[in-house]
Amino acid sequence: MEGVAVLKTLQNVLYTINQSNEVFENKLVVIDCPMEWQLNDDIKNGIIDAKNNFVKLNADIDIEIYQFTKYGKDYIKSLNFSPDTFIQMTLQLTYY
Repeated sequence: MEGVAVLKTLQNVLYTINQSNEVFENKLVVIDCPMEWQLNDDIKNGIIDAKNNFVKLNADIDIEIYQFTKYGKDYIKSLNFSPDTFIQMTLQLTYY
């Protein structure tokens, strides 16, 4: 499921709750407790290998950030587009 759809749904739920005069009581009691893990040597070594692999891959990343200033989200919204949809479409077009 796409994150934007989930966030939009949650936004609508929160808006509806905030517009309601009902009082919602949470009767659920949550008790937290520490989790204890029992890892054998194979799993521990796998975690170490994964960490080392991540560090190695991360060291090989080059990032350049460009700031586009010709227009922004207000212009995109004036065209009745969602800025997120606009970005998704441009990424798909770029990939194509």
